[in-house]
Amino acid sequence: MLNKKVILILFTFCCLLFAVLFYAREPLTVRLSDEQELFIPELPQRLVDVKSILLESSEGSVELREVGEQWQVASKSNHPADISQIRQLLYGVAELEILEVKTSNELLLGEIGLAKDDEDSIRVIFNDQDGGAVADILFGKSQTSLSGEGKNWFIRQFKSPQSWLVSGDVNLYKSDYQWLDKAILSLNQSEIKQIELHSEENQTVKIVKLQQESDFELADLDEGETAESYKIQQIVESVSNLLFDDVRLRDNAVITTDAKAINLQTKDGLMILILITDVEQGWIVLQAIASSADESVNEKAEKYNKRWADWEYQIPKPKIEQLLRKQQDLIKSKETS
Repeated sequence: MLNKKVILILFTFCCLLFAVLFYAREPLTVRLSDEQELFIPELPQRLVDVKSILLESSEGSVELREVGEQWQVASKSNHPADISQIRQLLYGVAELEILEVKTSNELLLGEIGLAKDDEDSIRVIFNDQDGGAVADILFGKSQTSLSGEGKNWFIRQFKSPQSWLVSGDVNLYKSDYQWLDKAILSLNQSEIKQIELHSEENQTVKIVKLQQESDFELADLDEGETAESYKIQQIVESVSNLLFDDVRLRDNAVITTDAKAINLQTKDGLMILILITDVEQGWIVLQAIASSADESVNEKAEKYNKRWADWEYQIPKPKIEQLLRKQQDLIKSKETS
C-alpha cells in the first residue's frame, strides 16, 4: 500500500497538472474594447447595394429578394415580404456594435453557438445584384442586453474563426412565413358604407352605417327584433382587417357557383368581393371593382387587384365563421331581450 506521503505527492502533482491545463486553455474573452465600434464599419454605406438576403439555419433556408421596388420571399412563391422586417434586418446588422473580442479557438466556438453546423447558429448573407457577398455573418447564441433594448450576440465573419460579442436589435426569423407581408386588407371602419354576407342562396345579411357618427346596424329587421351589436362589430372588424395564416398561388383555387361571398362597399364607390373557396380550410380570394367614375377609385381597385390577382389566402377559422353568420345568428333571442 502507498504511504500517506506518496499519496500527498501524487495529489499535489494532479492539482498542478489540472491548473496548468486549465489556465493554458484559451479564455472566451480575450479583451474588452475601449470604445464601441461597428462590427462591419463599411456596411451602412453599402446597404444600397444589397439586392438579396439569404438566411440559413438548422430549419432550412429563406431567400429574400428585391424585385423592382418590392421585396419578395422567394421561397414562398415570391409573395411580397414585410418591408418593415427587411429594413429592420438590414439596419440592425449594419448597426451592430462590438462589445468584446471573443475566442478564435475552433474547439471553443461550439460553446457560443458558432461551430460549423451548430443548431444555434444562423448564417446571414447580404448579396449584391451580381451575387457577390456584401456581408456574410454567422450568428450564434444570444443574450438579453443589460439595457433591456436589443440583444447581445456572439457572431463571426463566416470565413473567419475570430468571434465577437456584439450588441444590436436584429430580427433573425428562421421561417419564410415570418417574413411575409400578411396584411390582405386594411380599411378604416369610417370608410365602410355597407357589408353584405351571402352565406346561403336567397339569404343576404346586410350591415349598414346610416349616419357618420352612428354604429353599424343590421338592416331588414322585423318589428320587435333587435340585433346583437357586438356580433355586428365583430364582422366589421374581421372584414376591415384581414390577415392571412397562409398563402398559396391562386392557380389551385377552385371557385364554384355556390362559393360563399362577402361584398364590402366603401363610401367612395369601391366594391370588394371576398369569395370563400374552401369553408373547412378557410381559403379565400379577393377582387376589387370600381363602382364609381372617380379616377382615384379606379386606381385603388387596380392596385388591390394587382396585389391579390395571383394569390389565394387562408384566414383563421374564427373569421370564416363570422363571415358565414346568418340573419338569425345576429338577432337577440327573446330570453336575452
